[in-house]
Parts: sequence; C-alpha cells; structure tokens
Amino acid sequence: LLVVESLTAVYAALFLQNSAILRQEYERVARGERLPPMDVRRFELEPPGLAERNKPEAWKSALENAEAQLEHQSLRLLNLELMLKYAPNAWRMHGQNLEATDARLQGLLDQCKEDIKKVNQERKYEQTEIGIELKRLESRWQQLIHTSGDLEKACKALEQRNQDLRQQLKANGIEDPKDGVGDGATRVSA
Repeated sequence: LLVVESLTAVYAALFLQNSAILRQEYERVARGERLPPMDVRRFELEPPGLAERNKPEAWKSALENAEAQLEHQSLRLLNLELMLKYAPNAWRMHGQNLEATDARLQGLLDQCKEDIKKVNQERKYEQTEIGIELKRLESRWQQLIHTSGDLEKACKALEQRNQDLRQQLKANGIEDPKDGVGDGATRVSA
C-alpha cells in the first residue's frame, strides 16, 4: 500500500507538472474551494430575446447553439451505440483481469502464509531444543549444588573431627602438631 501511495504521488507530480489546467484544479481542491456550478446555459435552446429578435447576428448565434446541441446529442447516441456493442466485452475482459490479479495476489498471500508457517515451525523446533538443553543444564546445576553442599558438609565434619582430635591431644598432654607449622600440615611421628 505504501508503494502504491508513493507511486501515486510521483505520477500526480508529473501529471500536474505537465498540465496547467490540472495544476489549477489541484490547487483549488487543496484550498478547499467548492467546484463552481456548471454553466448549463449553453445546453439551452432559447430564441434570442425580444429586443434582439430583429438582429440577424442573434439568430445566427442561436442557430449555431442549436447545431452544437444537435451534434452533442448525435455524439451521445453514437457513444451509447458503441457502448451497447463493445461494453459487455470490455467488462468481461476487465473481470478476467481482476480474476487474474486476484489469483496472483492469492498466490502471493498463500506463499507468505507458508513462509510464516515455516518460520514459526523453525522457531518452535529451536525453542523446544533450547528448552531441553535448559532442563539438562538446570539438572546439572542442581547436581552441582547438591554435590557442593555435600562437600561443604564433609568439610565441616572434617573440621569438627580435627577440632575434636586437637582437644583430645590437648587433654592427653600431647602438643598440637599444628603449633609451629606454618602450612597447617599434620606430622606423624614414627
């Protein structure tokens, strides 16, 4: 729709550029002025007024107007005859063109729908795969947390055991091997 609007604007600009009458009409519409009423006097077949009935120029003008009206009516009849003869075929062709355009646009729409469906299926597959991977990683994380908790408990139990052993050594009057050793390593005497 945006492409159609921009093309319409381009064609309108070119059209207005080449036609002074169309440019004036476009400017009138842009100013919001109403269309002046149509002058229908030229379609009337009136004789010259009472004051001009004796003037040949007035009758000549009235005769020219009558001839113009007659020609106009002849052209209308000719156009109606041509329309009766050719309009049905023109409308059939127009209908066929519309059907062809509809079929082409329907094909494009179907292709777009198929593309959207394909993208959605790919996205769903990827999200499912990522969901499985996230569950696996979450399970591994929970295992590591559990293992870390078990290690922490074991470390606290060993620290408590070491503290208990130190107290026993102290109670038995044995010097704590940790005293005097910078790295905290336990020495075993043979």
